[in-house]
Amino acid sequence: METQRTIDEALNKVIDATEGFVVRIFGSLRRRILDALASLFRKYKEPNVPILDSVRKYNRLDSFISKVSGWIAEAYKSLFKRANDDIKTVYEENHLRSGHLFEFAAQKRLGFKRLKEKDIQKAVKNPIPELEPENQYNKQRDETASQIAIEVRQGLQAGEGYEEIAKRIEKRTGMAEYRAKRTARTEAHRVQNQARLDAGMQASKRTKMEKLWDGTLDRRTRPAHRKLDGTKIAPEKLFVSTAGGVGPAPGLMMNPADDCNCRCAVVFLVNGELPKLRRARPGKDTEVIPYQTFEEWKEALAG
Repeated sequence: METQRTIDEALNKVIDATEGFVVRIFGSLRRRILDALASLFRKYKEPNVPILDSVRKYNRLDSFISKVSGWIAEAYKSLFKRANDDIKTVYEENHLRSGHLFEFAAQKRLGFKRLKEKDIQKAVKNPIPELEPENQYNKQRDETASQIAIEVRQGLQAGEGYEEIAKRIEKRTGMAEYRAKRTARTEAHRVQNQARLDAGMQASKRTKMEKLWDGTLDRRTRPAHRKLDGTKIAPEKLFVSTAGGVGPAPGLMMNPADDCNCRCAVVFLVNGELPKLRRARPGKDTEVIPYQTFEEWKEALAG
């Protein structure tokens, strides 16, 4: 049986895969930097000469730092492309699958159409420019490159060996990986709820809809969202959080204390009930509009 929760569970796997990609990207970047650092020590370590003096010759250290910065830029470029592709997939899938569910619950056509690339790109754009994923990743890229350069230079100045400087790099890349994962998940969660919200608003033009805050209730759930769990309001109304946020759905509260790492969802009631769709064709005498699988329904949508 398909419900809004099962749709979210399926899309969470896409988000998990994005995080997995971030982990692989940083794992590869970390190995690449550490291999180059080891090569730097092997090539230029001289008896009775501080390694710093050796690597300063002929711009060896500057060349190493420049190479590392280039690898970091490549990593973040790949990361942004994958994250951007995935959030567009999340938006389109959630918007249309929610629309499919709403139509068959309402037993009427609700005006859903195929989504064009430009419409998806517009829908997933963060309304706050500084929080746009590309801007966030560019900022993280520059900070990571600068921090690693500082760690390498400071380590060499302190007379540290490969092992000590490698630990510095591992720490910095670990912090960068955590930030990149948080950005990817927070943005994907925002887009996931934006898609459901847009589908619910579209449906509300032709049938009675209410929206509900659906909390993920476990020890990690913040108190403000425990209080919001189960709150029902009209589609155009705003949720108000005791953490300070005000917005139309989880992930869209315009407040980091509410939005970062949030796992709550917005779900819609159609004519007072949470819609469910059995994955089988019901008897024709119970249908107002003929049953279609999601793929059949999507294929029949007007462009």
